[in-house]
Amino acid sequence: MRLRNLQHVLPHPNGSKLDPRGIVKRDLGRLGSFAVDDSGTSKQAFRAKPSQIKERLVSITNRAGAKIIDPVEFLCGESVCPSITPRGLYEATTLSS
Repeated sequence: MRLRNLQHVLPHPNGSKLDPRGIVKRDLGRLGSFAVDDSGTSKQAFRAKPSQIKERLVSITNRAGAKIIDPVEFLCGESVCPSITPRGLYEATTLSS
């Protein structure tokens, strides 16, 4: 069975190093002082996370003949998923803008 124009979007990179609350650390001892951790997260580490649900959904999507959209290909570089880009903080909505 082929479904027309069906698309399945895989999970976007996530984790504390991509969460704006985890990127900026305030120094409560020095008013107005903060540090930014812009190291991002490893693309390989994100891909290595086991996900039986993801594997099952990919299998179903392939059987249905639908298109799989992998946000990692758009949001990550060769080896790192950055937390800060030239456009600003990483955000999951980057694909729609």
